[in-house]
Amino acid sequence: MVMAVKAKVRGGAKLRAYMRQLERNSETARVARVGFLEGSTYTDGTPVAEIASIQEFGASIDHPGGTKYITDAVVGKRGAERIATRFVGKSFQGEAKTTAAHKIVIPPRPFFRTAIAKNKQAWSDALAESMKDTGMDAATSLERVSDLMVSNIQQSITDWSDPPNAPSTIRKKKYNNPLIDTRTMYRAVAYEVK
Repeated sequence: MVMAVKAKVRGGAKLRAYMRQLERNSETARVARVGFLEGSTYTDGTPVAEIASIQEFGASIDHPGGTKYITDAVVGKRGAERIATRFVGKSFQGEAKTTAAHKIVIPPRPFFRTAIAKNKQAWSDALAESMKDTGMDAATSLERVSDLMVSNIQQSITDWSDPPNAPSTIRKKKYNNPLIDTRTMYRAVAYEVK
């Protein structure tokens, strides 16, 4: 048995207008880039992305040698004397030795991949929640999530501790935070939404 039902639907025009608005909102941005963007450099012109990549994946550097150093007595804060070796500048006038050719090994410190692995679900959830809260405004939502991503990557840089700095690096920096020295890399974490 077939029964015909007549129904009148109201509000179709409003629903279509709302759906068109959601579509327009979702097209306000297409992509977010988060990390070490072009133009970010150290004071000597070295791109921050280059140093971040070396820290992330590690590197070996064949140093040609020729760096001047001295070995002398050093008086510490408490007056104790010890023998120490330290590098000196090219303008140093005293008696100095020079290093031989050697390999410098920078171990990998995958702060970026760790931040992604630790936070990707939170980023996904935050994007979904923001899209819902903003009426599918992609630009606003990507800005919000990108800001969270920057914060999480910076936290990973700050928290990184293993492997520690070499003892000579700790002496030079006066602390042991492998990824923090000038804070240039930390401050360079940025985003852009297009």
